[in-house]
Amino acid sequence: AIRLLEAIHERFELARAYREQARRVKGDSDPERLREAQDYAFKAMSLFEQLGLEDAGSDCEGILRELNAPTWLVAPRTERPAHHPSSQAQDIARAHGFLTQHARTLDVVRKASELLSTPARVLLQGETGVGKNLLAYMFRTFEIERGRPFVEVNCTSLPGDLVESELFGYVRGAFTGAAITKRGIFEDADGGTIFLNEIGELSERTQVKLLQVLDDGTYRRLGEVRSRQLNVRIVSATNKDLDAAVKAGWFRADLFYRLGQVVLSLPPLRERREDIPLLIRNYLDELCAREGRQVLFSEDALEYLVSLPWLGNVRELKHKIESIFLCAGRQDLLDRASLMPILYPGAGAPSDAYPTRGLRGKVDMVKREEVLAALSRNGGNRSRAALELGITRRHLIRLLKQIY
Repeated sequence: AIRLLEAIHERFELARAYREQARRVKGDSDPERLREAQDYAFKAMSLFEQLGLEDAGSDCEGILRELNAPTWLVAPRTERPAHHPSSQAQDIARAHGFLTQHARTLDVVRKASELLSTPARVLLQGETGVGKNLLAYMFRTFEIERGRPFVEVNCTSLPGDLVESELFGYVRGAFTGAAITKRGIFEDADGGTIFLNEIGELSERTQVKLLQVLDDGTYRRLGEVRSRQLNVRIVSATNKDLDAAVKAGWFRADLFYRLGQVVLSLPPLRERREDIPLLIRNYLDELCAREGRQVLFSEDALEYLVSLPWLGNVRELKHKIESIFLCAGRQDLLDRASLMPILYPGAGAPSDAYPTRGLRGKVDMVKREEVLAALSRNGGNRSRAALELGITRRHLIRLLKQIY
């Protein structure tokens, strides 16, 4: 109960600080400072609403209007139905950079926001490009605002032979070339949060070392005899199915269970297609403001973009929309016919080999997306993808021949 009261008080004070920051910049004409003030006011409004302080939230809404904030920052709050169940979750998601109307995604973001003030170890799962980094940066913002460290580690970039010394540090003379004593990454994150990105890429030896830290909160610098105590929260992320990896024997079950005190799984973009038009409009608005010209999609072009599998998810969609915008030339309205040469330069538009009409067409589309998604999650490894799908490797190869 005491921790809950402390968390409520902390959010209230943070909201007040955001509101004051926004008020200070109200009369400023610098566009960059105005955008910063709008961000502060919106965050304050979201926090006050979470605390049930409607009057304070309305005050922040008034500040947003005085700052000439974009309509999407203010309108959703005033136009939504009074008892919309996901309105608070949408405010939280928007405050942290998520543009989504998808109920499951909103639920994941809401749960992440509730975990910020807890010491729980959080495992973020999802395909490449779904927004795992945005979730992780919610924790970064929380820590930095409180003056605590947030250290990000990409596990794929750790040098194989030096993983242990990079993570835990070393003492002088521990190995050839160790001329000084060096702190490790975990020690740099002590008192805050460490974000282990691509955790599924850790070697078995490093998994064992990490397990010891999770078990008793102690570690040793390389070459050191005494153990050191560590107080750090671990947030990890992976685009692999670690549950399948555990069953296949290439990821330790005990480490998986300790890392995932709470598991948050972001759905792929193809499972939340209602977000695609929203994301496209947002990207086009950003590009129009940056380039000083406008490009719009006709209804049939938008429908076609929504129907694509987007195996690279939100990241792929963003890059593709930017590419279309830059290649559109003087065209300000793109229909499907004019979109095809931009999407598939140097080749004819793909035939409708996978019609979505009729039951068989829909089944074929789902089958295709599941196969390609499994390959994406497993880095193109067919054996692992087949294991995840519960089919033989030979069966998977037959399906790939049908797809291509």
